[in-house]
Amino acid sequence: MKSIQNRSRIQVVINSLIFSILLMHVNTVIMSVASAQDDGLPVEIQADLIMKSAQKSTVEKKWDAAVVDYEKLIKLEAVLPVEFSFHYAEALFKVGKYDNSLVNLKKYIKTVGRDGANYNDALDLVIEVKEKKTENDAKKELAERFLKELNKDMVLVNGSCFMMGDNFGDGDRNEQPVHEVCVDGFYVGKHEISVSAFRDFVKETGYETESNAGDGMPYFADKEWKEDHNRYWDKPGFSQTNIHPIVGVSWYDTQEYINWLNYKTGMNFRLPTEAEWECAARSGGKKEKWAGTSNESGLGRYTWYEGNSGKRTHPVGQKEPNGLGLYDMSGNVWEWVEDWYDKDYYEKSPEKNPKGSSAGIHHIIRGGSWSSFPRFMRASHRLSFSPDHRDACLGFRLARTP
Repeated sequence: MKSIQNRSRIQVVINSLIFSILLMHVNTVIMSVASAQDDGLPVEIQADLIMKSAQKSTVEKKWDAAVVDYEKLIKLEAVLPVEFSFHYAEALFKVGKYDNSLVNLKKYIKTVGRDGANYNDALDLVIEVKEKKTENDAKKELAERFLKELNKDMVLVNGSCFMMGDNFGDGDRNEQPVHEVCVDGFYVGKHEISVSAFRDFVKETGYETESNAGDGMPYFADKEWKEDHNRYWDKPGFSQTNIHPIVGVSWYDTQEYINWLNYKTGMNFRLPTEAEWECAARSGGKKEKWAGTSNESGLGRYTWYEGNSGKRTHPVGQKEPNGLGLYDMSGNVWEWVEDWYDKDYYEKSPEKNPKGSSAGIHHIIRGGSWSSFPRFMRASHRLSFSPDHRDACLGFRLARTP
């Protein structure tokens, strides 16, 4: 008798284990079918499983996953419940696909009329979708106008080869050796980024620059750098208007601005590489000492510098442009470029599209500023700072790959 009872208990355990294994297998099948069609099941059952997966994603607010499931149901061509269009529209709304959401809401309302289980919710969602669509269309139109204005300020620099470095023999060691560099065509900003353009970014995102979030920024006076915790990009220590070049931005700040700009426009703006910058400054790689000229006595026609600036920045584009139509490539403000600094980089630079060292401590700045002497505004002059450095002489301009 005991033997029979023991065998019975063992059989119960075995049956329980088999049931657990079968249950795990069924769950696996359900998950598999929910994520992909299973030709082994009738279409109606496939549809039920995918619908359950979509409902689960909706409860968990995984709207992208829900949309994927609803689109699988459409491709399955199964008979779907009348409420399908409403739930699909809701998920589309959550992922920002307003036009398609509205189409499905109207389809649902026409199908079920006033007796639909989600009729009132559908009406509310129609209103909300229309509001969001209007808002989104306005933002899109603004972004398109914004991009159009940006592109007006971009100048195409044709691909070319030039002799990069100290072509005049009076530069620093880090400008040697003079070496041939070939760059592909690229766009570069006609002007330095303005106060107005940077303010739009800060206003829209709430971004705090390194100077605002930290301890202000240094400024140059009496032949030395001095600290001032109350100086920022919008309070640099001198008056500026919307069309003055932005100053007081770190290399990190430029990257945040560019990331925002690319998200807003869908484009691929960036800082120029050091080689691109020098090619552009020298009117496409010509043998020019400064941007637009090699004649120091005529430098004031092209640039704001220590000799004529009055110790402050000036509105962009007031001086003569260089041969490519670019303004203030020498003077007004120093400009960040993309590359890490390496004083010996010219000894090992590749000829084709050099991009600087893969890592470093400092990033390169180019062009000189309103506080610079002519020597430091030469098109080949190289200077560098840590990427968190910011001061009242330092800004940037954009580049873009065609």
